[in-house]
Amino acid sequence: SVHRKPKMDIGDLAAAFSPTAPPTSDEFDQGRLGRQWQWNANPGEAWYSLGERSGYLRLYAQQASDPDSQNLWLTPSLLLQKLPAPNFIAEVTFDIPQRAGDISTGLMMFGEDYAWIGLKRDQATGKTLLGYASCFNARTGCKEDFNVEKEIDSNTLKLRVTVADGGGAVFSYLDDNGRFKAMGELFQAKPGRWVGAKVGLFARFDGEGPVGKGNHIDVDSVRFYRPQ
Repeated sequence: SVHRKPKMDIGDLAAAFSPTAPPTSDEFDQGRLGRQWQWNANPGEAWYSLGERSGYLRLYAQQASDPDSQNLWLTPSLLLQKLPAPNFIAEVTFDIPQRAGDISTGLMMFGEDYAWIGLKRDQATGKTLLGYASCFNARTGCKEDFNVEKEIDSNTLKLRVTVADGGGAVFSYLDDNGRFKAMGELFQAKPGRWVGAKVGLFARFDGEGPVGKGNHIDVDSVRFYRPQ
């Protein structure tokens, strides 16, 4: 994370350029996704919009590649980026519309093992459940395990993952008292099949039949911080 800039024959680069770093945070107000983002497979134009709601990323829920197990390993519509540092904090703030149907969505750490914190909507009961999910050995076929923390009424949620040296990750959410409350177990980030672990977002349709346009989330921002 810290290194002296080199000197070259063309001159002193340290004097010629100010310190900079690859982008990480995104306010979704530039009309395009930042270059830091990567889809889990070749992207589809119908997966998202930056124009439906100004200043927000609208992420349309897509069906999982394996609806029975809800394993996200082969789901192409995961919006991810490589881990930017040995240790960091990532926060996401998003809205889920009241009319949304059976969808799951949240902030995830993705690799051959993966975990996420977020919401499950049940259209039949009208409930929105906050919880933590994990799936181990996803490439070889695991069934996602979702543990409910509580039912919530709010349509807006702020989530956080705090990553320590070595890849240990703690997920948390902003509670009604304005404090981040940890949820789930300490998760050990694990590389993917050809790449390292990634952090990012997803929106999955868990219902049957066609996916309606109302099944989406609106992401206000994704922000990365260096731990204090």
